[in-house]
Amino acid sequence: MNKIANKETSLFQICVNLRQRLRTVPGFEEILAEEEASADADTDPVTLLWRTFRRGDPLMIIYNALNPERHLEVDNSRVAESNRPKAATFKFLQACVNQLKFPAEECFIITDLYGDDTTGFVK
Repeated sequence: MNKIANKETSLFQICVNLRQRLRTVPGFEEILAEEEASADADTDPVTLLWRTFRRGDPLMIIYNALNPERHLEVDNSRVAESNRPKAATFKFLQACVNQLKFPAEECFIITDLYGDDTTGFVK
């Protein structure tokens, strides 16, 4: 699933390709369909993916598709509904660094995903 885009590939095209690849992740087709159904007809693929990932739980689904020893989940009884997306994102990032051993400096930070700058989203 991992592909490196060349420098000439647009963010739009990267997101189109990524959406196609994400559809092969168990459970992700439904998430993408939900986001697409709630979007305006002219919503672009970048915005659709950005909104999808901002939900938080899709990131945990990607991680859990790796069949880790411990699946990620947010304890809904301990986290307010408004904070669940960021809590899920935090758990995903924490697992990427601690379990998958990604260098922290190569990972995005929560404000990259929830900010308004596409540079952060690209990371």
